[in-house]
Amino acid sequence: MKDKNIIQTQANYESMTPFELVSYERWRLLNPDYTHRFFTNEESDQFVEKLFPDQFDHYMNLTVGTQNDIKRLCIVYDLGGVYVDTDTYPVIPLRDYMPNKSFVPFVHHANGMLCGHMFAAEKGDQLIYRMAASALELTQSQPEPDRNNYEAWAGWFFDNASVHLYEREMRAAGVQNSGCVSGCTYHSHDLTDPIPDNVRAVHYGLASWMPPHKHRSKAEVVREQSIILARIKHYFPN
Repeated sequence: MKDKNIIQTQANYESMTPFELVSYERWRLLNPDYTHRFFTNEESDQFVEKLFPDQFDHYMNLTVGTQNDIKRLCIVYDLGGVYVDTDTYPVIPLRDYMPNKSFVPFVHHANGMLCGHMFAAEKGDQLIYRMAASALELTQSQPEPDRNNYEAWAGWFFDNASVHLYEREMRAAGVQNSGCVSGCTYHSHDLTDPIPDNVRAVHYGLASWMPPHKHRSKAEVVREQSIILARIKHYFPN
């Protein structure tokens, strides 16, 4: 891939947890041949406004989590490179596994499901554009369920703004999951799950942006992430 950027977003640098800060610095350390690009929420929103000015008011009325899955597409479309969530810990350098393709989706190590937390594309990639445009159109045309009804809301979110939408657009473009890069593993609330020894990155997602989780304290998040970080260090001491 010719656009060697690592793109990450967060509310701001000061709000990141220790796990995110360690992961952030490790992406930089392992990949000196890439330019690391970090954007705050406000800076990220500008990419959406630039690409879709007529839909920006609608975008600003969406939940933070829905905005996140749209803004990352717009940033990658504008700059090109690898997008990765800040709560994703890199195990090995990108040069060891990044193929030379214009669009690079990643799938989970265990189940082959598409990753929303990590993908790559060259600047101006039309599939990335269609994903972002479809997300803005669908989140406007499909009524958002009550955010207190988690099951209904999550289905709406994943179908209209996240990985289910990404997969539909990939199939329409003839891109199959078999052509994705495998090796990312996802850990949620089960801190005892084993970590495979051949993964490329470990995503410890707490989904704190989802409505049911919005009341979780930062102290609780930090505690859980500290446990998973210690386990990662045990499995991958280097």
